[in-house]
Amino acid sequence: MIPTSIPNLIYYVLTLIRHTVAFTGASPGSIAAATALAVATGNPAQIILIGRAQSKLDTVTAELREVGATDVRTFVADFESLASVRACAEAILADPRVSDTIDILVNSAHAAPRAYEKTDDGIERMFAVGHVSFSPWF
Repeated sequence: MIPTSIPNLIYYVLTLIRHTVAFTGASPGSIAAATALAVATGNPAQIILIGRAQSKLDTVTAELREVGATDVRTFVADFESLASVRACAEAILADPRVSDTIDILVNSAHAAPRAYEKTDDGIERMFAVGHVSFSPWF
């Protein structure tokens, strides 16, 4: 079954109890945070939050703990920088507290620049954050 809507995705994820779920772009009020809250009620083995600011990740982590999430890990990555994304992926792989596999990856990081801009890697900013930065995960 391939989920075709957010409610179907949440149901699909909740049926995968005891799996590790990672979320990119997890900041307070984001789609990633809302989805992580829904997933947390399904008793996943581990939730991994990835975002640009540790303070925002800490806020989402506190919200997850309020609904019963017991194993939440956070990692900082700037999705405008491929070097930062690679470093984050390496940190996740090297962290002994992180599960051996990420069963579900919810890519929700995005950028909405007001004008055409390129990253330091020479890639258009919205495309870099929303698409290219996810390639190191695969």
